[in-house]
Amino acid sequence: MWLTKNEKKVLKLLIDNAKLSDTSIANKLNISSQAIGRIRKKLEEEIIDGYTIELDLKKLGLNSLSLIDSHYKKESEEEIEKKLPSCPKIINVFKLMNGTNRYKTIRLNFNLEECESCNLDTCKLLEISEIQTIPISNMVKNNIKPLLHKAIDELGTKTTKTRRY
Repeated sequence: MWLTKNEKKVLKLLIDNAKLSDTSIANKLNISSQAIGRIRKKLEEEIIDGYTIELDLKKLGLNSLSLIDSHYKKESEEEIEKKLPSCPKIINVFKLMNGTNRYKTIRLNFNLEECESCNLDTCKLLEISEIQTIPISNMVKNNIKPLLHKAIDELGTKTTKTRRY
């Protein structure tokens, strides 16, 4: 993917604060707010999937996460991949690339005791082979923003004389 220098700058500012107005971004970049509106619209069509908020998990009572190694039993992979998103405590599911029927699942829990009874059999899909539980308080880093900035910097930069911001 190729972005202009201004598109990259706008995208980085939105990563840092998605609530920034077009006027605020325009003032920071010294270009018109109408140009920022056009850039934002283009980015929303091509690369921005949506806007989210960051919440303090501990204040919501979510105190641990589980890394669960599992494999599917009877259901087909397609069936699992349709059903797993409906399990509310599961936040990520990764299909392992080693050609087996194994998955790595990340689940949020309200307390450590809940992890001991944690089983994906409640979703009736996977058989658990191992669970690692980690208290949220042990999280050392939870910030993808620097990596996103680096990825944007490494995208190709297009120059255009036909489009003026």
